[in-house]
Amino acid sequence: LPRQSTAAGVRWVKWPVREISELFTHSLREDLPRPVSAGEHALRIGSQEWLDLELEFMPGSARQVVLIIRGERLVWDREAGTLAAFGQRMPLRPVPAGTGRRSEFAAPWGPDFVPWEGSVRLRVLLDRTSLELFGEGGAVAASFCFLPGQPPGGALEVRDGEIPRARVTLRGLRPVWPQ
Repeated sequence: LPRQSTAAGVRWVKWPVREISELFTHSLREDLPRPVSAGEHALRIGSQEWLDLELEFMPGSARQVVLIIRGERLVWDREAGTLAAFGQRMPLRPVPAGTGRRSEFAAPWGPDFVPWEGSVRLRVLLDRTSLELFGEGGAVAASFCFLPGQPPGGALEVRDGEIPRARVTLRGLRPVWPQ
């Protein structure tokens, strides 16, 4: 397991292997319009079933920020400092710019954005029947099996306020097994 410096000292973290870049098919990096107002904002996921998605946002005044992927709602709650997914809650708080791991891929898949100070950062790996979450640079990680309730697609929903800045990186993945 990789180690990472955190505000609480050096910690073990989980993070996808660099070799995942061998499965990338395309990449889209998008800064959402500033500020991101309350409401639902479509993400340009298209018909992609397999994704490596990274979301970073500044919390602002929003009470909750919801990442919706294939009908599944990943709900970040400012007051609780948690991300709720699949009936579970895990800690996910704003972190300093230098905290945590980030994806560092060669062109055309990177280099990545420089993290913002005090942002919430989440990475999601999605395939047909599983979703893996990595937060705070890998200090928070979880894996879930699920059968998507909706076709490919996604959105970012901001509740009760706005977020000053948000950006997303979508990397399409090809299946590892021959079709």
